[in-house]
Amino acid sequence: MMIRNETFANGIIVVAEIIDLDAKTYTREEMGVVVEGPRPLTPAEWLTYGPQPLEPLGSLTALLVVEGVLPIDDAAEAVHVTTQQLVDEAEAWYFVEQVGPL
Repeated sequence: MMIRNETFANGIIVVAEIIDLDAKTYTREEMGVVVEGPRPLTPAEWLTYGPQPLEPLGSLTALLVVEGVLPIDDAAEAVHVTTQQLVDEAEAWYFVEQVGPL
């Protein structure tokens, strides 16, 4: 998923921030020219733009899926979330683990 934040002046895009959640990168363009990036998202940017974290029970359930204790379909049904939400939660943990805490 891509998020594009644009600032206009007189109908012209002067600044654009491109957040690629799939690649976990940030790019900044000014007047159509890339001036920053693409670079990895910071933990703060991931928390701002990434998927919202699950409630504590959902987080625990995602952990049990990652550890192989529960099948993902059963776990998602038990806590009333989608399997994608459990995957997003596990990916968020992995991302923060790789780049460090805030």
